Amino acid sequence: MLSIGSHRRWVSSTYFVAITVLAAFIIIGAQGILAFVQTNPWNAPLDPDVTTDQFLGILSLTHPGVRVEQALRSFAKDQALLFVAPAKEPFTMQVYYTIQYLAYPRPVAAVICAEPGNGPSTTVKESAAPAGIAGLIFFEVSPGPRAGGGTAVGAKMHVTPYTGMDPWQSFCP
Repeated sequence: MLSIGSHRRWVSSTYFVAITVLAAFIIIGAQGILAFVQTNPWNAPLDPDVTTDQFLGILSLTHPGVRVEQALRSFAKDQALLFVAPAKEPFTMQVYYTIQYLAYPRPVAAVICAEPGNGPSTTVKESAAPAGIAGLIFFEVSPGPRAGGGTAVGAKMHVTPYTGMDPWQSFCP
């Protein structure tokens, strides 16, 4: 039989062991959870360009949003731009609206080129003509001789200054 004093010591030592084991589990568990949280990608700092990079993924570049913004820096904030792209490309409008966002507050008009022989040769969005246009953005359309002095943004886009008075229909092949 246990005496009351030895019983108390046994209970105290049992509580001590239980609390020590519980503390060890808490510490080990907390370290495991902390390591998991620190290495998980959803805990990474947010990238402010992730959406524009996703929308411009068609350009097949790393950080295409930043690359487009760098190409647009040569134009003042009040200068208008003209986006030229083919109607057959399924990402034309997605790229156009993303360019509008990145170019803001610069206004961006668009000339969407249809295939030759398939109805109207061009469709103009947001503007009737490139009057006052300071720069041209060619997406999936060759800039031809206008490429001089411009910036290639990957293989699919070219941003170039515009100083001519060509009719807007002439931008399409």
